[in-house]
This record gives sequence, C-alpha cells and structure tokens, in this order.
Amino acid sequence: LHKRVKKIVDFIENSKFKKFIIITHGIMIMNILKYMFNINCHPHVYFGNYKYGNNCWLSYVQYNRGKYKLITPPDTEHLVLKL
Repeated sequence: LHKRVKKIVDFIENSKFKKFIIITHGIMIMNILKYMFNINCHPHVYFGNYKYGNNCWLSYVQYNRGKYKLITPPDTEHLVLKL
C-alpha cells in the first residue's frame, strides 16, 4: 500500500498537469492524504465527516511550491444532496 501511495504522490508532484481527480477506494485515498500531510497513524484510521459512509467522499487538496493545503477535508454530504 505504501509503495502505491508514494508512486501516486510522486506522480502528482512531478507532473506537468495542474489538476487531478483520484478515484479509488477509501483506504487508498485516506492513505494518500495521510502521506501528503505526513500523518502517521494506522492505515484504517479515518479523519473527516463520514456521516453518510466512509467509502465515497470528496476532498479538495492544493499543491503549490512543494506544500499541500487541505481545502476541503473528506466529506460525504454530497451523498444526500437533493437536486
């Protein structure tokens, strides 16, 4: 898991692209966020708003000049939007 996470983050940091969307299962996304922000805890420990589940959330992260900024923490509110 750690090797895959590092590979994804290295790709993002070294890419010419400015925007990414990462779609994968919850454990992988959470571990990518933990790696980006140097959070050391068990791979199955989650942070964020999981009121409506923990395997389909949205997060918004900016990467600029070698630093990450968490704009929107993991959140599942989109799962109950009534359009």
